[in-house]
Amino acid sequence: METVSILGCGWLGLPLGARLAANGWYVKGSTTTLEKLPHLQEAGIEPYLLQLGDDEMAGERRAFFDTDLLFINIPPRRNGPGYIRRIRLVRDRLRGEGVKRIILASSTSVYEPDGGEVTEESPVREDSEMVPAERLLLEESEPSTVVLRLGGLYGYDRQPGRFLAGRTGLEGGQAPVNLVHRDDVLRVIECILARPDLHGVFNVCSDVHPVRASFYSAMAQRLGLTPPEFTPSEHPSGKTVSNERLKAVLGYSFLYPDPLQPAP
Repeated sequence: METVSILGCGWLGLPLGARLAANGWYVKGSTTTLEKLPHLQEAGIEPYLLQLGDDEMAGERRAFFDTDLLFINIPPRRNGPGYIRRIRLVRDRLRGEGVKRIILASSTSVYEPDGGEVTEESPVREDSEMVPAERLLLEESEPSTVVLRLGGLYGYDRQPGRFLAGRTGLEGGQAPVNLVHRDDVLRVIECILARPDLHGVFNVCSDVHPVRASFYSAMAQRLGLTPPEFTPSEHPSGKTVSNERLKAVLGYSFLYPDPLQPAP
């Protein structure tokens, strides 16, 4: 039985851990709050209380990092820098531990906001905190790293219809949306786990990219909410994230290729 440690068992990490545990993995998961430990245990995850600061790591570190694979799922903080320092702490902690692989949850926000169609080879924003973190892990030969640049996550309690409902004077109505359902992300990660030969960057985003004005209006109406209002725009802008590499390498077909289709 292989072991996977999930650094960050929140909205994505907890259901991932539960799914992997149900499929035969030995799963360890971290949380920063004592109250969440029982929820991890109920999901079949061995729980760890772990605090990751900018300069130090506190908690049950040794056993947590004794693993075959580490899934890093910690987003940058809203109140300032520090993401690269935390990732560096993790990287340094892994040395000598025998970890075979890392999967880093990154974001399609690393691409330029008006980049047109973007692939994994497209220019990235040098002001993004995630870019140096990706590079830090990818430059290491051991452990091998796969970076998943995730589109905007939705599903279950994250319903897109609520995101902009009732707002007015919004810009960028003709920009495409780049979203991905949580169930697709979980299935993609399972596919990555089954391919120990993989290394590098993959975009994880739905096939279809409706424009923001029509998409968020339709989603709000579906929930019986007031649709948002966008200012008129003659010229489309934004970016469309290509998932062609993911589908070609993994042979993956999305459960929810169009974010407009009904989904849990």
